Amino acid sequence: MRDLTRSTASKERTTRRCNLKTSGALFNTDYGFAAVAWSGGKIVRVILPCRSKSRAIQKLEHGLENLEIVSDDPPVVGDLKAFFRGEQPDFSGYELDLSGLGPFHRKALIEARRIPYGETVAYGELAGRLGKPGAARAVGAAMSGNPVPILIPCHRVVGSDGSMRGFTAAGGIGLKKKLLQMESG
Repeated sequence: MRDLTRSTASKERTTRRCNLKTSGALFNTDYGFAAVAWSGGKIVRVILPCRSKSRAIQKLEHGLENLEIVSDDPPVVGDLKAFFRGEQPDFSGYELDLSGLGPFHRKALIEARRIPYGETVAYGELAGRLGKPGAARAVGAAMSGNPVPILIPCHRVVGSDGSMRGFTAAGGIGLKKKLLQMESG
């Protein structure tokens, strides 16, 4: 099963997971317990580090049917662990399931996925890249609904003045700052 969560295709694709089994893995980082879920060979959810294992599992299970926690870690777990150690794994080959999102949110997240390690982009600039100048708040809403943080680096999207804004994941803006500091070396 290890090869089901890495794709050689660079093109974003989505799929509907109609009654497919969803597998998940829980892992520990220096930041806490994190988790990832996949179905049909596509990553469906990443849970950023939580203080407790039970909280990470609870967040992973929320809204996912037929979830089975497995003990054999897929390659994405190793890459996520490496990221949290300060390394720069290449996440571009992983196929993501963004099928539950609306068209604008999907486009915003796909564009955010292109932000290089160690760099940031303002919400308004990202909106402009989408041909929607003035849609900074809509971009913020898309980032807050990101089901696969780190693989889509929503933490790299900042205010127009470089300030940290609206990081709704566990750890909040404090975690966003730590991630950006880690990436800046």
